[in-house]
Amino acid sequence: GKVIDANSSSVIIRESIEKVENKIDYNFKNVDVISSQSDFKCINVSGFKKLNGSTLKNDDVSFILNNIKKTILENEVSNSLIHIFNTQFMLDKNIVDNIPLGLHGNLYAHQLTFFLMPSNDIKNIKLILSKSNIILDKVILKNFVEGVELMSNIDCQSFVKIKIMKEKSHISYFKNSCLVYVENFDFGFDILFRDVSKVCSL
Repeated sequence: GKVIDANSSSVIIRESIEKVENKIDYNFKNVDVISSQSDFKCINVSGFKKLNGSTLKNDDVSFILNNIKKTILENEVSNSLIHIFNTQFMLDKNIVDNIPLGLHGNLYAHQLTFFLMPSNDIKNIKLILSKSNIILDKVILKNFVEGVELMSNIDCQSFVKIKIMKEKSHISYFKNSCLVYVENFDFGFDILFRDVSKVCSL
């Protein structure tokens, strides 16, 4: 997940990229990085717009989004935004599938999920990529990629994915094809085995 040694990381990446470039006879200039690091923030926020019987317009939605985004970035100065998901739309307390543009109502509510990573971590990724003359386009959370792959296989848009490894575990919650919540834990099935062993020894 994190870059802890810029020199060795840049050497590994440069050698790996050169192998691929030589094999397919193509030079990479830009990349998207799928990150498995657990040090990120997940923030769920709802914004509202009083319509008073008028129609919902693009400007109303943009106003909500830009205000929330500005507030989050002003309060998370050491973090950078990597994902924004539209997680729920409500018109007069009724949940709708899409943004209800053009419909009349009294109150529109828009729920958003923001994922942020430490800015220094992103700078470090850019640093090691720059040593291979590659520009970072965006960082994508591995939890999201795994969820998208699962959705394409099980034809389900809302689910909870629990992954238990030896020393770590995490829970990802997807709602309407959007990643809305992730929780990471510093324990895995090793702690379960230890607990079972203690019980059995009794």
